[in-house]
Amino acid sequence: MKMQILKHMLPGPRRGMGTMTKVLLVALPIAAFMAGKMVGARMENNEHN
Repeated sequence: MKMQILKHMLPGPRRGMGTMTKVLLVALPIAAFMAGKMVGARMENNEHN
């Protein structure tokens, strides 16, 4: 049931994609954001030491 609701929310071209691609579309921006925060925190720690 939930998957069908999600399919209606997605724009037309994305409907043909597999589940893995949809997961990556969500996971990659989150992973990039987390990596950016970690790198930023390390840079700040290096500057203070």
